[in-house]
Formats: sequence, structure tokens, C-alpha cells
Amino acid sequence: MDKNHVKRGEGRLKFRLINYRSDMQFAFFRGGMMAPQLAALSPIIRVQNPNEPLQRHLALTGDNTQMMVQWVTKNSSNPTVKWGTSPGAYNHSAAAVSSTYSRQELCGPPANDAGFVDPGLFHAALVEGLTPGQRYYYVVGDEEWGFSLEASFVAAPPVGPQTRVKVLAVADLGQGEVDGSMEQSEMLVSLNTTASDLGQGEVDGSMEQSEMLVSLNTTTRMLQDIQQHDFQLLVHNGDISYARGYVTQWDNFMHQMEPLVSSVPYMTTHGNHERDWPNSGDRFIEAYDSGGECGIPLERRMVMPQAGRDKPWYSFDFGPIHFTQYSTEHPFHPGSEQHAWLLADLAAVDRSVTPWVIVGGHRPIYIASTFNMPDQGDQPVAIALRAAFEEAFVEHRVIKLWWGYLRIEASATELKCEVVSDMDSSLMDAFVLTKPQGWGAAHMQQRSAKQQQQQQQQQQQQQQRHAGEGVPGGVQAGDVRVAEQ
Repeated sequence: MDKNHVKRGEGRLKFRLINYRSDMQFAFFRGGMMAPQLAALSPIIRVQNPNEPLQRHLALTGDNTQMMVQWVTKNSSNPTVKWGTSPGAYNHSAAAVSSTYSRQELCGPPANDAGFVDPGLFHAALVEGLTPGQRYYYVVGDEEWGFSLEASFVAAPPVGPQTRVKVLAVADLGQGEVDGSMEQSEMLVSLNTTASDLGQGEVDGSMEQSEMLVSLNTTTRMLQDIQQHDFQLLVHNGDISYARGYVTQWDNFMHQMEPLVSSVPYMTTHGNHERDWPNSGDRFIEAYDSGGECGIPLERRMVMPQAGRDKPWYSFDFGPIHFTQYSTEHPFHPGSEQHAWLLADLAAVDRSVTPWVIVGGHRPIYIASTFNMPDQGDQPVAIALRAAFEEAFVEHRVIKLWWGYLRIEASATELKCEVVSDMDSSLMDAFVLTKPQGWGAAHMQQRSAKQQQQQQQQQQQQQQRHAGEGVPGGVQAGDVRVAEQ
């Protein structure tokens, strides 16, 4: 708005509106955030189709002949996905399973208070019988309210060292308003502005830039990577939308992401801004970072092949890579369910099939940080992660990666990583990891020989114990005791 609007008594603003599945209205307030006074209301803006299929996104299931297709409507009753191998020719269809969440299910404000509006119905339909590497065309919707525009995806590639794959990885993304407006979610000034800009706004009281506006750059660059450079998968390791209790911010985020994640599978893990809330089952004593969401919106919106409800850990194979995704926000200490699952998952990987193992979670196991707040500080969490997993990661030759914006390209013998600027996609760092040809098969042989040796040692120890059971006084064979004088 022109800064002289106060002098002239008039001004103009333009806003982008997306379909929130409900009628909308603009309100004009005077008095700022501290003493707001309603001055005017706009006419009601009617939504023509509240059941327009929106927010399409894809997910892997662990079976590369399947794809989970997901979308949202207001309340459509017969959601369906149709697909085929040619544009406009949909020879197959599948009904979706629908879910939602209520205000009462959420853990605290603003999620169950000012931030809550009807989130709509989330639909998830399983597309099966896919040929790995084949492109498929699909639409979602229903006969009563209509179907979406056509989109397409390529089925997951064959699993094995013969396949070369290209993967995008991101964390701490968030969403930004393309019209430059701010939103009711406590967004601060961009992290990329100078220190002198922090806390300063325009003379009319508006903020210069949201810290999440940079996410628009990142999603634009990732879309270019997908469309122009054939990247096949997007992994998002926590801090997804930064909605922090505001349903409409999830809508904005998914609208921003749909061009990407309607064409490649999108695999997510929980971060502190999705999950943490006191007494809700996370591993922290007093963390409020989710704004009362306590993981429910993410889990309902994005169906992952996880272990169960509020158990967001899972694994999948993609070409020559085995991905193990776990939650740094849930209990992971030795003896916890997640810890046992992760160790069992790593032990079961056949490295002759997937020579690369990448473990992904939100918080780093190694970090250069002075944030030492007890319980949830960077360093205390990193220390706990190392105590729980470092030995296993070394034993299983794991690549442990946390990222901002990363490009990965992997084959049987080489894994290339590029760390990319979220401002202009310029290359910030790069490295290449290599393995000799046949490393996976050799590793499995060594592991098998080690396991056989351990089994033989255990059998010998058992035989020795059995042999000692008949010795007078209970002295076992091989024991040495000095008689008391």
C-alpha cells in the first residue's frame, strides 16, 4: 500500500485467495495489534466449489508397485482416483479412505482455539499394480463435484544397485504468501535479512518480510529440479509448514507444494514444530513448539508407511538407497519402541541390494550450537542421539544426513551430494562418497561370517555352562576358585 494512504484517506491492497473450502470475508481494523478496532467489513466472498479436489500429493508405501495418492475436499462422500498410462485414458480407479481431525483432538492453543477452522476431509487412495519406472497419468475427485486437472508421476524405480536415482531433501521449509502479506502465526522477519532489519517494520506498522518467504525460492528451485533435471523423490525431515496451530497455514503450505508433490512422492518426518507439546507423548518435559498440534495434523494430512498411530518411524527402498526415517521428537532411548525398531531395521538391510543407507530425522546428532537448554536444547538432544544410535550407525556404515536443501544422486558405487542455497539455488558445498564395485555383496558376506562366528561362540559358551552343571559345589568348568585358608 502507498505510505501516503493515511494522508489521502484511501488506499488499495491486493491479496491472493485460495480455496479454503468456506466463504470468506475481509475485515479492516484500526489501532494495530495491541488495541484493534473493527472499522469495516467487505462483502462475503462465496466459494463456488467447496469440494474442489485440492492439495494433491504422493507418498511411497514401501512397495514400488504402489503409490499413495492424497488430496483434500470439504466433505465429498465418494472420493476416487483414476489413472492410466496415457493422458486422458484412465483405465483403473480406486476409492479413497477419508479422515479428518477435530478441535477436541488437538492438545492446546492456538490449535484448538483461534487457529482452528474446519480442515476438511483428507483422502488417501492406494494406486496398485504399477510398473517401476513407468509414467502414469491421474485425476482425483468424485462424480458429483468433479475431478481435478490431470497430473502425472513416475512409479518408483526398481530397487537394486543397477538403478541410478536423483533425490531432493529439505528441512525447516515453511510457507510464504506470494502477495507479501503476513499471517496470524507469529512469523518474524526473514532470517536472510541483516541484523539491523530485525524487529523493524514499515512506517505504517507492517513487517518487511516473513522469515518463511524464502521458502518460495526453495519450492520454485525444487520444482525446476523436478521438471528440468528429473529428480524423482522429495524427502522432508521435519518442520514442515510451520503452521503451529493455524489450519489455514497448512492450506497455504500445501497449495505452495502441490506442483511439486503431485508429481513426485513426498516423504516426511516430524519436527518440533509439528509434534512437541507438554504431556502429549513427545520426549520433552515442557516444549510448546507445535502450537498445540501435537503431531495430529501432519499425521492425518500426510499418510506415511509408519509403524502405527503416533509412531512416525518407517523405512523404504528407493533404487540403491535404503531410507530409514525416525522421529527425534518421540522417545528414542535404549529400551524404547522406536530404538528397538531402528536397530532391527538397520540389521535387516541387505547391502547387496541397497548399498547406501541414509537415516533421516529432524534434529542433528552432531551440531555446532551453543543452545544448551536442558532437555530440548541442541546439544542435550545431540548427546542423547549419540548415546542411543552412534554405535549402531558406525556398525552398519550409515550415512547420517540432515539438510536444508540438498540434491542427492546415487548409484551402486557413488553418492553425490550438493548443498544448495535457498535464496538463489547457488551451490554452497558438494561432496562425493564412493564404494568399490561389489561392495554390498562383500559387506553381506563379512556380516554373515561375523554372525556365524558369534553364533559359534554362543554355542560354545552354552556347552561350557552345561558341562559345569554337574561339577560338585556348582563350580563350572573353567572356573578357578581359591579356597579360603
